[in-house]
Amino acid sequence: MRPRANQELARLRLAEFLARPAGAGGRIDTAQTARVLEALFAARGAAPPLAEVYELIADTWTASDALPTLRHLAVLDEGVRLFPRRVPLVRKAAGLYARHGHAEQADALIALGLRVAAPLLAIVCLETVVMGCLSKSVPQLNVLSIGFPVRIIVGLGVIVASLAAIDEALVDGTAGAIEEMLLASGAVESSG
Repeated sequence: MRPRANQELARLRLAEFLARPAGAGGRIDTAQTARVLEALFAARGAAPPLAEVYELIADTWTASDALPTLRHLAVLDEGVRLFPRRVPLVRKAAGLYARHGHAEQADALIALGLRVAAPLLAIVCLETVVMGCLSKSVPQLNVLSIGFPVRIIVGLGVIVASLAAIDEALVDGTAGAIEEMLLASGAVESSG
């Protein structure tokens, strides 16, 4: 079966179980979680890898009354490593780590997200302040008519100019974050 079919099967199962949760507090129970994850792990094992599979794994663990182990959360690390620009996946993985008391791993994922987003966020904020000052100093200038194209041009310019830095942050940050998580979980031992 193709990974997309398994992912859709898991999505439908999760929707069905969320409509009738058997766990405590309106959450799905362990058996329901296992049924959803069964299809997702079949999709994960097939080529090509899909970001949606890892996001649905995170959604399943979020909706479950069972606590995932670090081994289970390592699957989300794999997804972050494969799809580091998938903001919802990084956010969901960090949230699950924080929810289950693994603050160091959550911090590593949040730091990775900030390293990637900070340059663009700073430039967009600067552009907003400059356009605000411009609209106050020259009221005749219709800032809305020139503000949107300027924001788009500045944003695209920053993205193009920072591609090398973003790539470096993603590669170094992802490797560093995953290494810290593996060290904290005890899956590997420190070499130094």
